[in-house]
Amino acid sequence: MVSANLMAAGGLIVVVVFLIGLGSFAVWIWGLIDAATRPDWIYRRTGSSKVLWIVLIVLLGVVGSAIYLLAIRPKLIDSQMPAMTSGWDVPSPPPPISSQPSYGPQGNPGPAAWVPDPTGRYQYRWWDGYSYTNQVATSGISYTDPI
Repeated sequence: MVSANLMAAGGLIVVVVFLIGLGSFAVWIWGLIDAATRPDWIYRRTGSSKVLWIVLIVLLGVVGSAIYLLAIRPKLIDSQMPAMTSGWDVPSPPPPISSQPSYGPQGNPGPAAWVPDPTGRYQYRWWDGYSYTNQVATSGISYTDPI
């Protein structure tokens, strides 16, 4: 009787360890895929390095992946979202696409920001402070579209 209970407890421990290992592997793969598929410009915008995070996740395993998913990924997502939804300053109104940029009282161009796309093809277009760029975004997903 005692040996049957020990075998059942041992089987339960094996199952729990297997599930923990499977979950850890899934978190590691999730972090690795997420880090590898985000565009390079998002990492640059947050002052981070895509290659560094991929290497850290590979070398540190589930610990590196957990750090990335809990600390870095939210920053990357925030920086990827259009400025209108994240509270950044947006020039109001943005200069028309065909004109020269409007200058402030000291002759400085307006701040760089996501602004409504003047072409109407996308939700937002990046205004670099001097002109519109080819970076556009719709629903938080960025694209490249020449003006």
